[in-house]
Amino acid sequence: MEDVDFTFKVCMVGSSGVGKTSIRRSFMGLSFLHDHKTTIGGDFSVKRLTLPDGTFVFSIWEVDPSNNFKKFRRQYLRNSYAGIIVFDVTRYQQNLETMIELIHEIDMHTTNAYGKIPLFLIGNKIDLIKDTKPIHEFLKERLLVLDEMKERTVHVIYTSCVTGENINELFYLMKVAIMDFIGEV
Repeated sequence: MEDVDFTFKVCMVGSSGVGKTSIRRSFMGLSFLHDHKTTIGGDFSVKRLTLPDGTFVFSIWEVDPSNNFKKFRRQYLRNSYAGIIVFDVTRYQQNLETMIELIHEIDMHTTNAYGKIPLFLIGNKIDLIKDTKPIHEFLKERLLVLDEMKERTVHVIYTSCVTGENINELFYLMKVAIMDFIGEV
């Protein structure tokens, strides 16, 4: 068995039904499920990637957004090297307050000696819309200007679990951001 150069725990949060499980499944190489059941509590997947610059293991922890499991989320978030906040591009305006709350929660449980972990704002379900420009403008004006978004790496990526668009790119970009975050570039 090949040696692992780096293992990264990544937390994935977002409102119910935005596609967190589908993103994990897609990254794992599994097919899209049209009749997926809601994740209760949390779940995780592990994927090994061998790239020219090393072997990386991603441990992706999906966190239930409901208040029923709020006290357990700290355990899922702790020791994460990056945070993924997933939102539905067809309901991005309705997801804004939840996204802000989740950013606060991530910061409360993951800020470490390196600082605030890199964040990836994932607009999922782009197969259902024609243009991401209005969404990106909305995020720039309402979310990316907030104090909690300053002095950290933030990437906005648009994905589709149905087509697989940008799923692998998301995790490659995440690997680069984490390596930069921990000073291993």
